[in-house]
Amino acid sequence: MLEENSFAGSLFKNTKLPTPPGIALKILEILKKPDPGIQEVADVIALDPPMSLEILKIVNSPFYGLSHRVSSVFRAVQLLGLRAVTNLALGFSLIRGFAPDSAGFNHSEFWEYSLRTALSCRLISRKILPVFAEDAFFLGLLHNIGILTLMTCWPDAYQRVLHQVNVRGDGDFVNAENGVLGFNHMQVGGFLAKSWGLSEDIAVPIEFHHSPQAISLSSERIQEITKILHLATLFVDFFHSPARGPHLSFIDYTARRYRFHDRIDVDEILFEIGEQSKDILPIFGLRLKDETEYYQIIESAREMLIRASKEFIDDYIEQRKEIEGLNQQVRTDGLSGLCNYKWFQELFSQELSRAQRYRQPLSLMMADLDDFKSVNDMHGHPAGDVVIREVANCLREQLRESDVPARYGGEEFAIILPQTPLLKAVGVAERLMESVRKVSVLHCGSPIRTSMSIGIAALQDGEDIDASELIERADQALREAKKTGKDRYAVHSSTPRGKSPTKLQRNV
Repeated sequence: MLEENSFAGSLFKNTKLPTPPGIALKILEILKKPDPGIQEVADVIALDPPMSLEILKIVNSPFYGLSHRVSSVFRAVQLLGLRAVTNLALGFSLIRGFAPDSAGFNHSEFWEYSLRTALSCRLISRKILPVFAEDAFFLGLLHNIGILTLMTCWPDAYQRVLHQVNVRGDGDFVNAENGVLGFNHMQVGGFLAKSWGLSEDIAVPIEFHHSPQAISLSSERIQEITKILHLATLFVDFFHSPARGPHLSFIDYTARRYRFHDRIDVDEILFEIGEQSKDILPIFGLRLKDETEYYQIIESAREMLIRASKEFIDDYIEQRKEIEGLNQQVRTDGLSGLCNYKWFQELFSQELSRAQRYRQPLSLMMADLDDFKSVNDMHGHPAGDVVIREVANCLREQLRESDVPARYGGEEFAIILPQTPLLKAVGVAERLMESVRKVSVLHCGSPIRTSMSIGIAALQDGEDIDASELIERADQALREAKKTGKDRYAVHSSTPRGKSPTKLQRNV
């Protein structure tokens, strides 16, 4: 996770990050206004004649299907809306603002892949989340901005990444980047999008576009957008895959897994990507390598599936699932199935940064099972393990999907409550303690019962603290709860203006 208070403080300290080109900066500034004017946006875009020409070519292409030819950016904004045109201008400006000059990196292929992903993302979004369709084009266009950043800031190191990808022949940039650099283009892209002031709807999906299952904190809407982007990349990969039949089967599987299968027709989306590519790519001087009719490509892939053995297809899907499963194991505590300590630290740093950036409420709970040592001493560690698993299940059942319960260590848990003010966190604590009291594990004919003490800390409005300090506050409150009788919660309260913190407790 690349956050301002961790990664940026070390790796980026001596690295000059790319800034948006002048046109993009001006557009971003205008969009921050409560009521940006059409003429103001059109005038800024007109400052870049080549980009204006590209936008008008797209607007007048079959992609938008307008009945009359548009001759000015102002008229384009009137017809298509401010969002659609500014997304085109922003996306083109940001991508074109990078020009990494490095052997082994094909900028034309990168640009083609980005455009196809933008098309794919827009097509899927129109079926799944229509209100996001124009933003989806921008998201798809920008989703691999981290690769351009790595090529620009660390060209020598990224040459080693490209070499590994070429040697392996698996196209897995993320693993190669993690191995060579210790971080990957998704993390860098997400960090950059946030630093540019782009919305969470854009920054978070960029950061997780190969692993939507890793998102534990964001809203259901952002999770859905990330799944749309991930599926969009799979659609585009189909055209580059040497095994189109099995890859098509994996797209089908992923669409079902994301519960999109009843709203999209996979073959229809693939055909539309191909057809719209014919309209869009030549505008940017990109030549289609495969001139075959797209219906024929898709039909051939389906025929390959029919001919291929079920065992071969299952092996292909299992291989893809295994890769995702291995990534998930790195983040999961083996005993409880909850988020592990390391992944909790990364997620909490991410959520704290987000809450501070967007001035959203955030609460953290540190929880500890009372007298758990006696459970292990009397019944043995295997019985204690069963209790921890049952308590973990209890936490999952009682918390929202956006909340993150983690096993912090031993019998101690940490719970991140995004967009939750202190009073609501207190209500959650009361509900959790009541639920844990009902946990009963039968061992040798006798029930084992437990209780939980909880310390609560909340981010104060306008407060600038780091993750370790907020964790320490919640931990202090937990110690207070344990000291005053157990099976209760305590709240750590502090002000953002440097006044001394006060600890408030309440018995349950």
